[in-house]
Amino acid sequence: MDKQLYIEIKSLSDKYASELHSKIDERTEEIKSDDNSHFLDFYIQFLFHKKNKRRAERSSQKRN
Repeated sequence: MDKQLYIEIKSLSDKYASELHSKIDERTEEIKSDDNSHFLDFYIQFLFHKKNKRRAERSSQKRN
């Protein structure tokens, strides 16, 4: 491979790697301050659904 071409490709790949790491670092900081309260809402709804499903299953078993 031509040495000059190798240097240009390496330089370009280093530039993109640096930009990618920078974006990852920025997003990592954003994630730390994200509001995840909606996950708690979904989890509570899931728990109530699961509890009601068990209650309905027990109720139908008693009838049989």
